[in-house]
Amino acid sequence: MASTAVRGSLVLGLAFLLVACSPSAARRSVPPGTERIVEMSISGMKFVPDRIEVQAGQMVAFVVDNPTDIAHELFIGDEADQMAHHATHMAVPSADQAMVPHYGYGFYLAPGMTKVVAYKFDSSREIMLGCHLPGHWEAGMVAYVTVVP
Repeated sequence: MASTAVRGSLVLGLAFLLVACSPSAARRSVPPGTERIVEMSISGMKFVPDRIEVQAGQMVAFVVDNPTDIAHELFIGDEADQMAHHATHMAVPSADQAMVPHYGYGFYLAPGMTKVVAYKFDSSREIMLGCHLPGHWEAGMVAYVTVVP
């Protein structure tokens, strides 16, 4: 049987691990210059929230939690960017979807993970957040960001 000190160390270590993996830990890792944090989650094939309004010139950090049991991604860009990224995904075998590059505008999100990406909204236009893993975009996995002056 483990000693009280060993059990205490194990409990303390587990507590640190849980805190480090929590969404609040992800919020602490937002990049310098972030002016706003938007917390998002994934529910089925939907981003929640799926409509966001930001100010032009604002640096926004998206903290995205994937509580589902399937992988997703988040890619930020206008419609043309989304279509180009989608074409890239469609050309890659299913087994290699996690390796599709995001060029700093998103990430692959394994089941149960939380990640952060920051984006500066430079102009007043609609930007989309999309998931392009096979079948996800087609199922409507997109959120819209309206950029206002």
